[in-house]
Amino acid sequence: MSLLGKKSAASALEVILKLLWYIGIAALSLIVIVMLIDLINPGYISQHANFFLTLSSFGIKLQLSSELIEPPRPAAVMALGSIVMLFVLAFIYQMRKIFASLTENKPFTLENSRRIRIMGILTLVGSVVYSSIGSAIGSWFFVDIFNRLDIPDLKITIAYQLHLESLFFGVVLLLLSEIFRRGCELQEQVDLTV
Repeated sequence: MSLLGKKSAASALEVILKLLWYIGIAALSLIVIVMLIDLINPGYISQHANFFLTLSSFGIKLQLSSELIEPPRPAAVMALGSIVMLFVLAFIYQMRKIFASLTENKPFTLENSRRIRIMGILTLVGSVVYSSIGSAIGSWFFVDIFNRLDIPDLKITIAYQLHLESLFFGVVLLLLSEIFRRGCELQEQVDLTV
């Protein structure tokens, strides 16, 4: 199996990305539907769903039931989930376009360089957004939960942590897009001299 062209590894990955794209659209639609149901009929989802929170770390598993904690409004959680899903879909869309060009045997284009740069920016911004959402959820859930436990001398702080791996990956994508752009310019010069 060849890497580029029809019936290649690139075309197989293009099909997989197309499938992921449609699954992502369906998931985002479901998220929006649940959010709308909660906005139109507050409490409906909370009444018909069991809520529990499981914390696992360092071999310790702590499960808190809905009797102990007040579940958040599903609309708020769904809004945060939809933001993350939009970043994922934008990334998948750019990958789909890149693999479509690979299937057409046209990998070195300025358009692909631009797409790789967009993916790098999405990764960098998405990392900050994802970390911010994690901190917001931590603030909503954990501080409230542990304050309700009323344990003397227990202090809970939420640490804002950036995902360094995502930041590194985003920078690598930005560097690759620049290398790709320069390669496209060199290819164009070679094509003009021939």
